[in-house]
Amino acid sequence: MDITKDIVDYIALLARLELEGKEKELLANDLNSILRYMDKLNELDTKGVEPLSHVLPVNNRFRDDIIDESFIEISNNRFQTGYLEIYNLTGQLIYREEMNNPEVIKISRSLFKSAGIYVVSIKTTNYSFNKKLVVK
Repeated sequence: MDITKDIVDYIALLARLELEGKEKELLANDLNSILRYMDKLNELDTKGVEPLSHVLPVNNRFRDDIIDESFIEISNNRFQTGYLEIYNLTGQLIYREEMNNPEVIKISRSLFKSAGIYVVSIKTTNYSFNKKLVVK
């Protein structure tokens, strides 16, 4: 497959590039050169060769998540009947609890499966509270 000037125009449009006539010609030549090299690589017999993600045997070193039974406490006299909700960063609700006039709200650390950033949302009939929570 050859890269034509029309294809270069389309790629430039998608990439929001403004190319002059000579630049379009150079880009078409460069892209055709890359495709020819890929065709040459495709001619190689790779049966029995395992795919690699890295040329060296590299392993990720992650620490174990440590979750203790400590609590996060929120004290406020504005809380009434309502809901406590906790969301992860993708917006997925991971916890919901109904509240009835609590003096203190305790959120157990064991609710959080892993370290990360969460959003704690408290909603009552006349009060709304959203707070970012970083769990290490």
